[in-house]
Amino acid sequence: MNATPTPAPLTDGAGTVEPIPGTQFFWGDAAHHELERLFDRARDEDATGCIWVLPSSLGSWEKATELLSTDDVADMEVVIIDSGNKFGDSWKYTYYPRNKVGMFQKEDMF
Repeated sequence: MNATPTPAPLTDGAGTVEPIPGTQFFWGDAAHHELERLFDRARDEDATGCIWVLPSSLGSWEKATELLSTDDVADMEVVIIDSGNKFGDSWKYTYYPRNKVGMFQKEDMF
């Protein structure tokens, strides 16, 4: 009898996991707190990049020109913070508000 292996759950008990270098997954309150933290980072004086949103109406991607708060994202399908800084740090955070799931990816890892 061939048994199909069951994949290990993506958990470390704290709401985050780093399955590959430079990438972290967050869920629940941990995902929302990471969104708050990275909103602040994206607004730093030396920050580069922008915030993109996909409204729930599933229209088209929009660049968030106004300063969003984390409360403003409840009506979005997806929020992507594409940021970094003038010193070469580059990263993205993709957040799904309805599911409270986020993925952080550091872009200069490979």
